[in-house]
Amino acid sequence: LLDGERHLYHSVVASELLLKAKQVPELIIVAITNSEGMRQRNLNTESESFTLFLSRELITFVDNNYRTTDSNTLFGHSLAGFYTVNLLANTPGVFVNYIAASPPLDGDDIELYNKIVAPNNVNEIRKKKLYFTLGSKTEEGEDITNAMNNFVKLLGESSPQGFDWHYEFLDGDTHITTPYLTLFEGIRYVFKK
Repeated sequence: LLDGERHLYHSVVASELLLKAKQVPELIIVAITNSEGMRQRNLNTESESFTLFLSRELITFVDNNYRTTDSNTLFGHSLAGFYTVNLLANTPGVFVNYIAASPPLDGDDIELYNKIVAPNNVNEIRKKKLYFTLGSKTEEGEDITNAMNNFVKLLGESSPQGFDWHYEFLDGDTHITTPYLTLFEGIRYVFKK
């Protein structure tokens, strides 16, 4: 969980409810705290260093110290949601599942799509799952909504075979309410089989 200080409690509740309903396996939840100053740095200006931390240190530590499977999942909201989609497009080997709530793709939709369908990424992307959402146009803004709609259109027209993605437009929801619904439905979606 990116922004773990905001999302730990509701993710624990969601995973417990879905586990009892036999809709997800038992989950290990790792909440990464991003203080306001570190958030911008980790998810934007120094995102490459942060990605190295995730892949070389955090995931390695969890895999070496806990019973894990190959179904590691990244969740992010807002800027962290953008980081999540961007990580899938640029470094798809880090996680298997990607869940993004209200990622502001404004101006980056075509570039991200082109990286997802790039020949050097296709084999890795085929094994991935992406669940992502956006709140109402009034709440998220016209530019962000248009960029998301274009991204979804491009994926719908052509995406790598086997790439399992689902977009949910959360009409009536605000930017602040989307992470709760997205995480709940997202973990149910990525673990549906």
